[in-house]
Amino acid sequence: MTSTIDAPDGPRLIIVSGPAVGEVFFLTPEEVVLGRDTANGVGIADPSLSRRHCAIAREAAGWVVRDLGSFNGTFVNGERISERILIHADRLRLGATELLFHAERTAPGVAPAPTLPITTSLRLEDALYLRPAVDLPDHARTQRDLLALVHIGTAISGIRERRRLESELLDAAFTVTPASEASFIRIDPVTTGRLVAGTRTRDGHPALPPSDTVVGVVLDRSEAILANAAADQQEFGAAPSVAGRGISSVLAVPVFDGEWLAGLLYLITSDPRVTFDRLHLELLTAIASIGSVAVKNVSRLEDLLAETEKLKQDLRITHKMVGAGEAMQRVYRFIERVSHADSTVLLTGESGTGKELVARALHDNSGRASRPFLAINCAALTEGLLESELFGHERGAFSNAIATKPGKLEVADRGTVFLDEIGELSPALQAKLLRVLQFHEFDRVGGIRPIKVDIRVISATNRDLEKEVAEGRFRQDLLFRLKVLQLHMPPLRERRQDIPALAEHLLELISRRVRRAPARFSPAAIRRLIAYDWPGNVRELENAIERAIVLSTGPEIAPDDLPEVLAESAVSEATGESRFHAAVADVKRRVVLQAIDEANGRLTDAARLLGLHPNYLHRLLRNLKLRD
Repeated sequence: MTSTIDAPDGPRLIIVSGPAVGEVFFLTPEEVVLGRDTANGVGIADPSLSRRHCAIAREAAGWVVRDLGSFNGTFVNGERISERILIHADRLRLGATELLFHAERTAPGVAPAPTLPITTSLRLEDALYLRPAVDLPDHARTQRDLLALVHIGTAISGIRERRRLESELLDAAFTVTPASEASFIRIDPVTTGRLVAGTRTRDGHPALPPSDTVVGVVLDRSEAILANAAADQQEFGAAPSVAGRGISSVLAVPVFDGEWLAGLLYLITSDPRVTFDRLHLELLTAIASIGSVAVKNVSRLEDLLAETEKLKQDLRITHKMVGAGEAMQRVYRFIERVSHADSTVLLTGESGTGKELVARALHDNSGRASRPFLAINCAALTEGLLESELFGHERGAFSNAIATKPGKLEVADRGTVFLDEIGELSPALQAKLLRVLQFHEFDRVGGIRPIKVDIRVISATNRDLEKEVAEGRFRQDLLFRLKVLQLHMPPLRERRQDIPALAEHLLELISRRVRRAPARFSPAAIRRLIAYDWPGNVRELENAIERAIVLSTGPEIAPDDLPEVLAESAVSEATGESRFHAAVADVKRRVVLQAIDEANGRLTDAARLLGLHPNYLHRLLRNLKLRD
């Protein structure tokens, strides 16, 4: 069956949404099948429909719809059915297609609808076009209005900007009503303040602001209002904005954002021959309801964008680290997530991996950034000096205590304390630090009054503290307090892709420090840097680059300017290394292997035969790729 207009008074199906929106199919008493198969009586090009989805036929009880075992089901007014008698204005949903069932016209002799009162109010839940089953007016106007609603819904569904949405609602109001002027009043959900977001005439010129009296009535009632002969109405006639402007008809409809009143559509006519009627009120209420969904979506989007921007600001970290590989990205993400927390952080990893840089980044990106950041190396001081450095001392507490001195924990109040080499703390200091973490207070050396502090403690170690706990050298309860958050810093050999950028960065910094013109690395030197394992990590790299800057005589740093230990890294000839360096590495490899063979595999004896320290022999084995 194809759409037609040959039977204007017969029952029909109007497609109000989906791929075939706008098509009208008239029904006959014979059964008609709906589905995506073009051979059906009603063929709809919707891939979400089954080939034979459902059937409609005239029976004694009325028009009956039956599901034909469709995959996605047949729904009437939102309820899945297998068989249902249809009544006028029922809505069928088949896949992505929604159809309106329009029954025969009212039989002759039925009394006409009563004349409307001059002033009419309408609640949202009573709106004609929003109810599942009602008697709709004359089919020609109904079809036009429904298609207008479909068009409006399509037009505003993808709008993401509030002003454009409000402008589109005004366009829709002019489309479906004879309004001479239209306005949209935006309502603040918190203060209920009013803002005229847009007001214009039908031809696009600026219009006068809406009547405060009418707007106030709509806001008080939260209902749509239609007032014809508005200037003569007791409710509005005394308002200068109505009587003084010769307004003959007013139509005002609230727009909700969920349960909140978000705005108001306000329409007027000034020609006494042109007035609004009940159907204009119904239709504009439906438009406002469709607009409410869009307004709610725009509000949510604005909230999400604001929250996203706030999060971006919060997560925009500053640091002095160099590296873009995945290992460093994990470090940056950790800093982003935990900077604003006050929880303790334990940084683990080999010496020279940048643990203090991470601690400073955590402080600089936190709410404590304006307060002190104090770093203490727990391995650099004796127990007594470290205790005084951390907790301070009172005058006379020991022989050299000639004055009271606050400790770094006290000086860092509301800031951050970084305890490097935390595994070196003595048992007595571990106990005192545990009290600080538990109760946020401590006593100065020789003091009797507890001192309260608000500090964040970040600690670092290159030891295995779990092993230290198992062997009784470190308190387990202190370890639990220190590692609420934990990060392992990757060694440089695990992020070789970052070495070129890091080397260039250090080259610039060191050249400035030693007052040498910035040089550059030769490709062979960069390959040498990448190939080396860097057991001392970034600290060793920095020392190697400083040596190369001082020793270099040309415009670029060559492999010979780098420490000899780097040449011992076995780099294959495919990397472009000179034959000389390859030969040197090969000779070293043969000599080392011969010594190990003579020592029957005992590395200590092999080192003695070679006249080397055992640690240096181990490094040679690693650099010459002889570990296996």
